[in-house]
Amino acid sequence: MVDESGTKTTAFDQAAMRLREAEVSVSENILSGRVDEALLNYQQEQQLEMIVMGAFGHSKLRQ
Repeated sequence: MVDESGTKTTAFDQAAMRLREAEVSVSENILSGRVDEALLNYQQEQQLEMIVMGAFGHSKLRQ
């Protein structure tokens, strides 16, 4: 999650819990900065091949 406050939300916790219940490996991280830059930096730092995201509504990323 990219959030300047650094605090997890209930929805964030619930999503992680549901994924774990489905036996999906989850890594929870709160990043700061511009959404696009923060996600790309994290992807490069962690050497991730793919980031899968889900969203409800219109977020800053869509803008």
